[in-house]
Amino acid sequence: MFIRKGLPGLLFLSLLITGGFAAAGSQGMRAGNIHLVLNPYGDIDWQVFQQHKANFHTHTTESEGEMSPAGVIDKYLDHGCTVLALTDHNICTYPWEKFDRIPSSLGMVAVAGTEHSCPHHVVSLFCKYEPEQHHDLDPVLEGIREKKGLAILCHPGEYWMPDFLSHHVPEKVAKEYTGIFRKHSPYLLGMEIFNSGYRWRFDPILWDELLTELMPDRPVWGFAADDMHYSWQTGRDWNILVMPALTEKDARESMEKGRFYFSTLGTHGHKEKDVEGTPVIKSIVHDPKAGTITIYATDRGKPVAVENCRWISGGKVVHTGLSVNYRAINLPAAYIRAELAGSGGTTFTNPFGFDSMPRRVTR
Repeated sequence: MFIRKGLPGLLFLSLLITGGFAAAGSQGMRAGNIHLVLNPYGDIDWQVFQQHKANFHTHTTESEGEMSPAGVIDKYLDHGCTVLALTDHNICTYPWEKFDRIPSSLGMVAVAGTEHSCPHHVVSLFCKYEPEQHHDLDPVLEGIREKKGLAILCHPGEYWMPDFLSHHVPEKVAKEYTGIFRKHSPYLLGMEIFNSGYRWRFDPILWDELLTELMPDRPVWGFAADDMHYSWQTGRDWNILVMPALTEKDARESMEKGRFYFSTLGTHGHKEKDVEGTPVIKSIVHDPKAGTITIYATDRGKPVAVENCRWISGGKVVHTGLSVNYRAINLPAAYIRAELAGSGGTTFTNPFGFDSMPRRVTR
């Protein structure tokens, strides 16, 4: 994990992640004849597709929020957000027209959403779903499926703790989460990696554990969410959907395919936090012949420094640089993902998946 400190320069801390681990069942991928079989960005025309800022976890006065639904919508529009879900607890604050806000007139996509107060909170999206009981996660997830909605697990770090000495994910926790994602595929898209400005510090570790166990066949997409209850919490965490046009259909498809990246200010010190200093990805290019993935990104309009891009596999840093040759390095697990540190925030890609046998690249 990239963490900025008060001193100049970027410090690569081994805290939490870079000590690394691999799930017990993972054999890793040896350098050589390996193949990219899951590329969430593979069908993007970067010259044509649009990038839209999105947040999928916000609250209003309809539940525990400080601001009215109309006020929340206006606030996020001011922050450049064009895809937004109001996710009040156990009720669906939708459609926006009830609050005198017309999404098309604002240049926004309104996503119907609810945060369900199960023992493990979960957000439902693209459906109006208000079950009477919220005591168990499985029935709520099944209800989201029946409503043809999508789901994201909220702030997992609230519900588990790492091993005190090793900082690894306890076996029981890993087994529980892998079971949840296998059972509720594919409509359970993923989990919040960053919530409320990096409030739950161990969730990136859990993400890598799940990717190590499940990739490439069952991706777990990463999300960043404000979980906004008060106005000052707005704009710390966001997702960038890359899609052909600003429509609900395209937004949903981008989320299902993992065709987005996400960013947080929470990795940086208070005086450094700045949206403008958070890397923007301009394109991601895969060269199957060379076995390379290359990221083009900017920080305040200038190219991100080569040393500020790290590639993670199995919870370990396996490469530093904007381009990685995945056939030239040993991968601890069958995936790789990138972290790009900027002067004000950090941007994360979704995972790329590999196999030792060639097959058609999916997604």
